[in-house]
Amino acid sequence: MPTVSATLNSWLSDRWTTKDKIIKIEDYSYDNFYQFLCFIYIGKCLLTVETISQLIDMAEYYAVECLKELCDNYFSKISNNTLENV
Repeated sequence: MPTVSATLNSWLSDRWTTKDKIIKIEDYSYDNFYQFLCFIYIGKCLLTVETISQLIDMAEYYAVECLKELCDNYFSKISNNTLENV
């Protein structure tokens, strides 16, 4: 079965984890990681100017190409997106 993120899939597989062991997510806020998981499970997430940088970072880190594309499209549509404020 294809997976959205081979990185996340291997990270959560039996070879990297111990059954019932808690996996801590310390690099991202709860709300942003929640949006990331929403995208993984239902294909939608809330993109805002405030969350876009962390969602792009997670998409890069976990190699989720379709989320990177969504973030790129959102970022390109921001009306005040100029070279000076990027």
